[in-house]
Amino acid sequence: QKELSYSLGGFRLTFSSFFLGLMALEMFLYTFGSTIFSYQVNSLMEAGIPSRADRTIYWANLYNLVNGTSLITQFLLTRPILRCRSPWLGLLFMPLVQLVGSIGLTQTPTLQLAAGTGIGRHALNYSTGRAVRELFFTPLTREEKYQAKGFIDTLVFRVGDGLASLFLVIGLNYWGKGLWIDSTVIATMVISLVVVVFMGREFNRRQKAQCF
Repeated sequence: QKELSYSLGGFRLTFSSFFLGLMALEMFLYTFGSTIFSYQVNSLMEAGIPSRADRTIYWANLYNLVNGTSLITQFLLTRPILRCRSPWLGLLFMPLVQLVGSIGLTQTPTLQLAAGTGIGRHALNYSTGRAVRELFFTPLTREEKYQAKGFIDTLVFRVGDGLASLFLVIGLNYWGKGLWIDSTVIATMVISLVVVVFMGREFNRRQKAQCF
């Protein structure tokens, strides 16, 4: 009962605030797009690497590259982004990389391009995306920071993943594999970029208000 009350409080706070609503929408779009893109990577991998053992090795090498790239971007990007006047710009990197990579996949659907896009998007999310998302909560009240943040990070995240899976099941059943998968990711990332811009403007407005 206590957990239900906490979740309802997080829901109420999130959707009674324009800023928190944008943050929830950004998280949903991120998770929704990630799940659909992961299917595309898996599909290309199964087509290009028939052996399950070889696919396991490929995934391991892929995540090693993600970790290495994330470490580099943390050193080169995270600190400068967080110290600049508009740190929210750091949250644009991941959807931009995903957008460019997905557009490329519509023309050249290769595992190498999908893997490269995956490495870039994961590394940038770990190094700048998560840091900026945490920063967005700094001008909020204590109640918003804990209840709304918990709601966004857990329930909204899971809803995005679940709805993306359902969308894939329905889409594959009606249309099969095709361009609509990459097109969905592209549309999702375009909307995400717009949402981040609005979030950044609202964040800057709240930061200025705290200074007076």
